Amino acid sequence: MNNLKALMRTAGISGVKMAELRGITPETVSRHCTGKTQMRMEDLVAYSEILNCKAEEILFEQKPLTIFGIANGQHIVTPVGPLDNARVYTNIGDQDEMVCIIKRNGANAWNQDTIYFVEKHPIQNRYVDSAAINKLAVYKVADQQNSQERLALGDIPSGQIGFGIIFQDPINALETQATYSIRDLFTAGAGLNHVELEWATPVLLQTYQNEKLGIGVE
Repeated sequence: MNNLKALMRTAGISGVKMAELRGITPETVSRHCTGKTQMRMEDLVAYSEILNCKAEEILFEQKPLTIFGIANGQHIVTPVGPLDNARVYTNIGDQDEMVCIIKRNGANAWNQDTIYFVEKHPIQNRYVDSAAINKLAVYKVADQQNSQERLALGDIPSGQIGFGIIFQDPINALETQATYSIRDLFTAGAGLNHVELEWATPVLLQTYQNEKLGIGVE
């Protein structure tokens, strides 16, 4: 496999259209995409000119990363179900180590379609990663089973998934569960105090001009 199909997808060029642009058959384009027919140097040069990329970019296969969720304007995340089958195609990271969150807060927003890359294992195994403390991270508030009075007051958003800087609270000998305070960087004056977390995972990277970086989303 190579990166030709992913680059065509990002550029919005179908196999039929690419065949027309190159003056070859769609079957040849398909065989080049799958690696069933090895591309010659002139093929790489022709494809790279059409796709406005370097020839070597075509040779390295992009791997799909799972999209974990969609973040709104307040950076609150709604998980994407497995049936949505959404993926980000990129050479960044490892599909066994990372998942993505995409910002969707209006077509005219300056950060629309920003992609956040985060560690996968804390989400999958439900723990607070030490690398998420005092750093920008994504967290999920635990179901506050032992805090019914506070839940009734509405000050603990049980199950909420969001972004923030996470600080671990001082250990209280009377408490059996660690609690955390979260500073919201995106909403003035917002944050959470003394909440239990189901998991927290550090933000490793975020990208803006995804097409220019050769990152595709489907």
